[in-house]
Amino acid sequence: MRMKTWAPENVARDGRPGEGLRVAVAGASHWHLPRHAEFLRAAGATFVAVSDHDPAVAERWAGELGCRAVPDAGAIVDARPDLVLALGRVCDMAEQAQVLLSAGLPLLAEKPLGCNAAEVAPLAGRVAAKGGWVSVALVQRYDPLWTILDELRESGRLGNLAHAHLHIINGPPQRYAAWGSGWMLEPATAGGGALVNLGIHGIDYFHHLTGEPATVAGAAIGSLAHGEAIEDFGAVTLVSESGVVGTVEAGYTYPDAAAGMTRNGDNEIRIGASGAYVTAREAEVVLVTADGEQHYAAARAGDRYRDWAFDSLARFRAGQPPLASVADCLAAVRQIDAAYQLAGRSPPTPDFGAEYA
Repeated sequence: MRMKTWAPENVARDGRPGEGLRVAVAGASHWHLPRHAEFLRAAGATFVAVSDHDPAVAERWAGELGCRAVPDAGAIVDARPDLVLALGRVCDMAEQAQVLLSAGLPLLAEKPLGCNAAEVAPLAGRVAAKGGWVSVALVQRYDPLWTILDELRESGRLGNLAHAHLHIINGPPQRYAAWGSGWMLEPATAGGGALVNLGIHGIDYFHHLTGEPATVAGAAIGSLAHGEAIEDFGAVTLVSESGVVGTVEAGYTYPDAAAGMTRNGDNEIRIGASGAYVTAREAEVVLVTADGEQHYAAARAGDRYRDWAFDSLARFRAGQPPLASVADCLAAVRQIDAAYQLAGRSPPTPDFGAEYA
């Protein structure tokens, strides 16, 4: 089935869409850098500079990537890359992105782009007012499940959406310290725990599925499993403008430390509509309609981060907008702020950028 409205068309999984591109890395202490670097190299890109808040981390990665270490985002600008992979601590993301965008540099950016909506909104405002190309790694949009949903919708077999659920449970939070990203255990530097880090994918998935604004109807967070300052589990209930109910669960409660990096944890999507019920668990999809039950084995195999990297490079080269933008990221972060407030965490900083929703 061909990917259409609900999925990226012609995802460049093959070829080398980054051939000849000079890429810099801002914020090398992010745990996803090994994966991103692998895929960018496979796409044909060359690294020219790397920075981090910790100079030792930048120096180590400069050796790994075969480029030079530089002190900060301003020095990244001076390296004159074609594109910047913008990572790093969540507390640094917004300011870093502002520096890079002010210099006219396009970004491949990790989510959530800031600790709260008040930090992310000015980025969305800048892009809306002055232009700029930023592809945000909201990689749930690259789930091949969208292909099946699109076919159901176009054939009329899906019917009216009623509810949707996504949960993503990965390994314990201490894995981040083992991967050199110990800042992920502190709310001040990570912006939060499992909800902002993993739950953002489920919230964006719900927005992408319904195509409507949503409100947060309920939320709860807890840290009983590991006792860290960040939450190790969070649950959010969303309601779309037309009444579709969404539930998102995110956690660090899977005991396998590799879950979420080299192996899957416990991940599932369920979608209920008047004409179909869809369950997607790991690589298998089960579709139930009035005509019976269908199983799609290995329907969701592959790597969404690889697809994000290759597709983003192809879109950049073609002058096309990214699949997930800063505005999309901001919409999800706003819901996370509301969920944290409902769950009793300290209220987020007031967001004065609502006009960029």
